[in-house]
Amino acid sequence: MSWTHLRFGVFGFRALEEKWMDKRQIDALRLLLQRKLRDATGKRAELWTHVEPNVPVTKRTEKRMGGGKSPIKGWKGRVKQGQILFEWAAPVQIPVEEIQSKCSVRLRSVVDPVYQLQSIQRNWSL
Repeated sequence: MSWTHLRFGVFGFRALEEKWMDKRQIDALRLLLQRKLRDATGKRAELWTHVEPNVPVTKRTEKRMGGGKSPIKGWKGRVKQGQILFEWAAPVQIPVEEIQSKCSVRLRSVVDPVYQLQSIQRNWSL
């Protein structure tokens, strides 16, 4: 399934380039977003992660063939261009600049168009 549109949340972050993300980077971003959402709302908000570290990375060895696979060094997840990495349901928009320092992929903030239209209609009705 390609995650190019918001499915569950109202706000999210979209990748602008294709790269690999380390498991530590994904966890650091998730924890940072959870902390920002908790500080803004005062409670735990729903957060969805759409990038999974599912590719094992092994250490390259300079040996001849036949020695088997070397031990797993870590895990990485592939991020495609235009993929939604994180989305959340709390009505809190987090600036990209606060998150970009922890992420190796360039990001853009995304807002659900239905939520955006409803907020415009609410402002006009006042």
